[in-house]
Amino acid sequence: MVGERKTHLPLENVEGREPKRCMDRKPLEKVVSGSIYLSLDLLLSSGLGALFWFLVAKIVPPDEVGMASTAISFLTTLNVLSSLGLPVAISKYVSEYNAQGKVDLSRFALKFSTRVGLGVSLFVSASLFALSGQISSFIYGLPKLQPIMILAAFLIPFQILLSFYNSCYQGCQVMQFCLIGDIIVAISKLVTVPFLVLYLGLMSYGIVLAFAIGLILASLTGYLFLVPRGMPKSQNKPSPQELKEIKRGILAFSFPNYIAGVAGTFSLQFGLMLLGVYSMASVAYYNLAFLISSILMGITGSVASALLPTVSEQWATGSRNAISKLLSTVVRLSLAVSSPFLLGALIFPAEVLSLISKPYATASLPLQILALSVFFGALGLSATSVLNGIGNARSAMMATLISSFGSIAVTSVLVPVQGMVGAALGILAGYILRVSAGILFLRMEGIGLERESVLKPSICTVISFAAGSFLYSLLGNFFIVFAVVAIIYLASARLIGAISLEEVKFLIKAPLGKKQD
Repeated sequence: MVGERKTHLPLENVEGREPKRCMDRKPLEKVVSGSIYLSLDLLLSSGLGALFWFLVAKIVPPDEVGMASTAISFLTTLNVLSSLGLPVAISKYVSEYNAQGKVDLSRFALKFSTRVGLGVSLFVSASLFALSGQISSFIYGLPKLQPIMILAAFLIPFQILLSFYNSCYQGCQVMQFCLIGDIIVAISKLVTVPFLVLYLGLMSYGIVLAFAIGLILASLTGYLFLVPRGMPKSQNKPSPQELKEIKRGILAFSFPNYIAGVAGTFSLQFGLMLLGVYSMASVAYYNLAFLISSILMGITGSVASALLPTVSEQWATGSRNAISKLLSTVVRLSLAVSSPFLLGALIFPAEVLSLISKPYATASLPLQILALSVFFGALGLSATSVLNGIGNARSAMMATLISSFGSIAVTSVLVPVQGMVGAALGILAGYILRVSAGILFLRMEGIGLERESVLKPSICTVISFAAGSFLYSLLGNFFIVFAVVAIIYLASARLIGAISLEEVKFLIKAPLGKKQD
């Protein structure tokens, strides 16, 4: 009820003692297990992805890397344009129907969404193929970019399939299948790119062709093995009326997510695309910083993907009062666990980038800005994920649109003047706008985020960053300072209460399926 909405500030114990954290473990276990699998997915696949770009930077000139990065940015953006927002709908409807025991409806939701998505992706693919010459020659002034764009156009349907299958795995609570599919892509790229670049001399075309091989193999693996194993079996046939309602519901729910997805993805890729107009080398440097921040974003924000199906189940079964506590708990834990990774990029950006190649260290300041933006981005993703989970896709769309338009405006103004720094500041501005709008819309639904869930991990991070920056300027030894920063962070997290020993044990046991006390 509107009159009963609360801000969900930290509760105070009348006796002055810290209130005991009580939370239904079952939904929390689903989120923790799912987010840990997704984090592991991001760590392994993105770690291999970083190794891929490390190898590429060693064997391919920056201008060639920039052209490949530009084509992949178009592929990423057009993939979202082709998806119609259906991946979010698949995750939501599959999880809800499975929770209600309506497996036949769950399977139809995936089948219908896949058919629609593939049809649209083929049209978008043909459009990019037809316009590849104009984009390459008139926008970028590089006719040799055209064959790379054509290959990117060919990959759009395979990228769509992979994103749909990952959403299905999330809805079925088998996030480990996301890991398998993404690892296939990552390993395939890493294995094939040396042959394509060094032996065949394909350079930027070889980079994108390595992506193609990985996407095709992962899509086939999902279709033939993972989806049949992940989706529950059913002998029932839904009625024509049920099928009509599902189609209408999926399309109605997907449209706001489609608008939000296109705007959100374009705003993230816009800076990279705009940089290419001025310098393909800067695209290569910025792309690497963006890749590292994307890994950090995936680790911190993986909770959002695991949160949506669990929130949908809670909402569908009437357990609505637990959603605020669930959101606050998982946000606090995700920030507490991922902050050490953020500290590495904030304190040692030049060292991290120099591991790839010394010229890439010119993107040190953009990397610091992007690492800072991860904090706000993860909060915004969690907020919009809960909004989608409770069926309020319109508010999730509005939060993302506000973020995207703000990001594009800032990027358009700053990139011509500040270059890579301007692109990074545009992303930071967009993420701040999204978390602000997302929390506001959640409060309008009567769902709040406890202040301590954000403040405690933030205080630990600020203390560790200040100490690490001072020690590094004093000692200049990366390994010693990193070890000291880790100790300071762990001690402050324990002292402030960002995470308890019981919760650490829980985070370890939950993915293993062990019973909790």
